[in-house]
Amino acid sequence: MTLQDIRPAMTSIAMQSTTIGWAVQADDPRGLLRTINGGKTWSSAMPSSGVLSNPMIEPRFLSGSLAFVAVQSHGRALLKRTSNGGHTWMPMGLLPKDTLSIDFLSATEGWAIETYGGAAGSEAYGFSVTLNGGKTWTPRYQTPAADVGGTGDVGPAEFSSMRDGTLALFGPAGPAITSTTDGGRSFMTLWSRRFFPKGIPAAAGPWQPVVAEVFHSQGLLVFSGFSRVVGRSPQELLLYRNRDGKGWQLERLHGTIKANVGETPVLDFISTMTGYLVTKSEHGTYLERIIGDKREPLRVLSGAWLNHITMLDFINAEEGWALVSRSHGTALSHTMNGGATWTVVPH
Repeated sequence: MTLQDIRPAMTSIAMQSTTIGWAVQADDPRGLLRTINGGKTWSSAMPSSGVLSNPMIEPRFLSGSLAFVAVQSHGRALLKRTSNGGHTWMPMGLLPKDTLSIDFLSATEGWAIETYGGAAGSEAYGFSVTLNGGKTWTPRYQTPAADVGGTGDVGPAEFSSMRDGTLALFGPAGPAITSTTDGGRSFMTLWSRRFFPKGIPAAAGPWQPVVAEVFHSQGLLVFSGFSRVVGRSPQELLLYRNRDGKGWQLERLHGTIKANVGETPVLDFISTMTGYLVTKSEHGTYLERIIGDKREPLRVLSGAWLNHITMLDFINAEEGWALVSRSHGTALSHTMNGGATWTVVPH
């Protein structure tokens, strides 16, 4: 099918090479797609029977052929794995009850993040690990989310090994970012609402951070914050970097971007020090390159449709895709020169 035929619209893409990639339609119970021609056409990659788990657990794509997906099974989430690009799927086993998200490092090693019920403000979260592709799971950690300033709402998470991982939590007190270095047996709070970034005094008023991305494997966390709580206000992009394994340090990206409170910036990082960011102003929509703590404007994204970019997906410093939301569906734009020029993917 072409992009024009895809309903509802794609909500995320995960390109693995110039030609092969995956896409998800969060509003479609069978919304798992795959392309082998750079996004010109897409075919269903869902298992022949079953629908995506409800609530949906984001699929995990490790390559153009290897992926994990959770499907609905008698009120539980059943994990399935493909090693041939979705042509066939092998049932691996039931995920732990109330799993919120999964993250896999290989065909066998993975994590499940779970939540546990409780009174408001006293929910808990936990982790389980698998070493056999999801056939069995071993609980590793469970704690009241209040211990780290959240209430059980889990945001972005990523694990770079079976020992090291980072998790974002959300709650009335604001988000908290926690990290483990012992395989999930214990967690340390890296940052929480109680700690104001350097240069933003508590007297300045409410500061509402929104976790944007977690790239633990690259030694980078990215989150954004607002100096006001209501309306449209300057938004700061904050980088939490672990440079060369010497410990996490909070850095402020130069300048601010305008966005609505609670809005997550559109960005993508390809390394600890290099990323891409979409910003808007009264003069138009811009693509910027982030190098260290500096922002380098690349170009104005011409064309009204480019004002609705919902996702960037770069596979290296030169090649990437922009996912664009349109009234009649989804559009893709492709760059081969680091964002200097873009071409609409034909369909």
